[in-house]
Order: sequence, then structure tokens, then C-alpha cells
Amino acid sequence: MAEISQGTINRIVQCYQELVRIINLAKSTEYKLFDEYNETQATINDLNALSTVATDATDNFTRLNTITIRIATIQPQVDASTATILEETITLIETRIPAWLRSVEEIINNWSL
Repeated sequence: MAEISQGTINRIVQCYQELVRIINLAKSTEYKLFDEYNETQATINDLNALSTVATDATDNFTRLNTITIRIATIQPQVDASTATILEETITLIETRIPAWLRSVEEIINNWSL
């Protein structure tokens, strides 16, 4: 398999953990908001925002997973463009994680969930 550095593996694993946490938090918050307040004019934007966060995080998880598997199975070594895609994907996810968390936490605070 193509060699992935331990530092990159650690970043990938951290991204997976954070993405799963974000997906779970967004979906559980969406459920709580709907369960407590239903779908109304007041809640619809926040319900949609939570769904979007979960979808975006899921899509990024899938993308990272696809690229990681592709690199792990390439023989004998990965080409530069694929390695660049992996690095860009990890960096994008690391950059977006705080924004996704802030979005969900803001909704939690606004609705006292």
C-alpha cells in the first residue's frame, strides 16, 4: 500500500472523531428542537441549519474516507495529485469543524436545549 505518514493518519482519525461528534450533535439537537417546539415558522430555519450541518459533515466524512481508502490501496506509491487532494480535504475539514460546532451550539443556546 502507499505509505501514509503517522501524522497524517492521526489527523484523519481526529477528523473522523470530530465529524461523528458533529453529526451526532446536530441530529440530536434537531430531534430535541423538533420534539420540544415542533416545526413552526420560529423553528424551521434552525431545523434546516442543523440538517445542513449534519449533511455537510456526513459528505465530508464520506469524501475523506474515499480518498483515504484510495491512497491506502494504491501501489506502490500515491501520486502527487491524490496526496494533495487528501491534504486539502483534511485541511478543509479541520477549518470547518469549529464553524459547524458554533452553529449547533448557538441553536442549543438560543432554544435552551
